[in-house]
Amino acid sequence: MSATPSLLTRAVNQVDLMLRRNVNVLRHRVRGHNTLDGAFSGSVEMFTVEQGRHYLSDTLRRGRRGVVEDEKRGTTRITFDPDDFGPLSPSLPSDGEILFLRVEDYSTALGGYLPPGQILLIPPAEHFGVQDSTITIAGSAPGGLSALSGANPPPGVMTFGLPLYSTSANIKNLDTTNNLLVSFNEGMPMVAVAPGDSILISDGSVVEVFVASQNSNAVEFSMFFTLTKV
Repeated sequence: MSATPSLLTRAVNQVDLMLRRNVNVLRHRVRGHNTLDGAFSGSVEMFTVEQGRHYLSDTLRRGRRGVVEDEKRGTTRITFDPDDFGPLSPSLPSDGEILFLRVEDYSTALGGYLPPGQILLIPPAEHFGVQDSTITIAGSAPGGLSALSGANPPPGVMTFGLPLYSTSANIKNLDTTNNLLVSFNEGMPMVAVAPGDSILISDGSVVEVFVASQNSNAVEFSMFFTLTKV
């Protein structure tokens, strides 16, 4: 699987990401979507960046915004204005909307692109770095994966990362007949959320989420997360 970038900053008309160097990767292809399900099943290509370089989208380059003097060796930096890419596809959001972003790494050993990495949630600027900001998402957990309650997430589950730690969350199963399975780490067993039920986390630390249906049918869910400024 490809890498997932770290979100360094999120300002109005500016997203700043970082990827750590991998000697087996030549370049990164950045993809996005305006829905979680769309990012999972068919994200839209936005741009590519060579490993070790700093990518600046057109608006930032022309305005000389996003240029940093303290580039860290061994990293790839990606700085872009979401509004530079919205016109490419109706499936890409504007700067004022949440972006679901994925990266594909070009493997020199494989001679092609690896499967995309974890989906990264990038909220609008007013929801990043603000204490106790709450974001909401909705989607469909994939079925037919032989996922089991009490077992670790199997290959093919939907997984996404939060831009900041979440200390409280609510996860609701919107389905009327099928269990939703949830884990907060790929090495932790999934737990079942019964049809129509919710899991409420009031004092924790959620960074990533793995979801799947326990059966063959996809399961719709909704979630909210309160983000903690660090």
